[in-house]
Amino acid sequence: METTQNLQIKRTAFVDYKPAELKKNKEWIIVYYAKNPIENKLQRIRVPVIKNTRERDKHAKKMCLKINSKLENNWSPFFTDKASNGLKQFKDIVEIFNKQNDKQVKDGSKRPQAVKSYKSFLRGITKFIADNKEQHNVVFCLDFNKKFIVSYLDYIYYEKANSPRTFNNHLLFIRTFSRFLVEREYIKEDPTTGIAKKAKTEKIRQVIPLSVREKIFKHLKENNFNYLVMCLCTYYCFIRRTELTKLKVRMVDLNKGYMIIPGSISKNRKTEDVTIPNDLIQLLKIHIGDSEGDDYLFSNLGFKTGKEQLRPDRIMSVWSFMRKRLKIETVYQFYSLKDTGITELLNSGIAAIKVRDQARHHDLKITESYTARNKGVDNAVQNINFNF
Repeated sequence: METTQNLQIKRTAFVDYKPAELKKNKEWIIVYYAKNPIENKLQRIRVPVIKNTRERDKHAKKMCLKINSKLENNWSPFFTDKASNGLKQFKDIVEIFNKQNDKQVKDGSKRPQAVKSYKSFLRGITKFIADNKEQHNVVFCLDFNKKFIVSYLDYIYYEKANSPRTFNNHLLFIRTFSRFLVEREYIKEDPTTGIAKKAKTEKIRQVIPLSVREKIFKHLKENNFNYLVMCLCTYYCFIRRTELTKLKVRMVDLNKGYMIIPGSISKNRKTEDVTIPNDLIQLLKIHIGDSEGDDYLFSNLGFKTGKEQLRPDRIMSVWSFMRKRLKIETVYQFYSLKDTGITELLNSGIAAIKVRDQARHHDLKITESYTARNKGVDNAVQNINFNF
């Protein structure tokens, strides 16, 4: 006598699948039947269920719905490797991704600032999912698809009215995260394929003219000398904001006139030297005084040398406060100091390759991108003795 199950299979023999359903026995499993194209018969496939009782039941029902939706759209588990990986919970994989990055920070193979930004991007994505569950219910890894990503990027660019640069930064992170998912077979292919970057707009920040620089220099010399020295380290030596917060006094050699930027604190993870111009050496001597070698060059104690590390956001907040007080335009930002220093050094006749090395760029194109194009007439070109 044939069992009920055999009869059901016979009745569905003309189709390629039998819908998934939860079986609660000693072991909770989801059972569905998909046609095996090699043996040309329906084959039973088991998918283990995670979690307990109510949550376990809720999760199993979602898995059934997702499997059935895929089966209706001609999906076959026989054409995919590790087919069940796509049904891993998205939030659990995000946690794994974060933990693995934390480990790499601990081992020194990734910068803390980079991992911090990864977590920030993921918080934004998970918040978007939570706020838009009806349209984008990303429960499993396979839900993190191109349709969802395009919707999220549209939200970032159009609804939040962000710049092309911000759009591109989000896309770059999503590509990084997608590679992680593909490498570990949570998804089959990169869902960002075919999503183009936005054309970059001109930088908002501008090179600081001499008159404004003199105004800033005079104000800081009278009111915040240590912050002035720090600003000049960016202007003359092109030290980045996060690097400034990690520099130690022992990394500065005033006698030989250079700073060592260790790979452990630099953006490119390389240990490199930068030259200190004579004008800055004199100011650094006053700033450092009799500080100990292990003191931070710029600490949380009013930008003086000290034991407590400076927070990067403090640098920006003081710059914004000073700019408002002096009624300076917002286009002159803290990183305008670096743009201005590079531009001035190139205009002074220093070989571009030397400026590249001082800025610790791997390519001259990067160095040149910091310089502004002429606006209007260029007096140097206009007055040059350039007869035919």
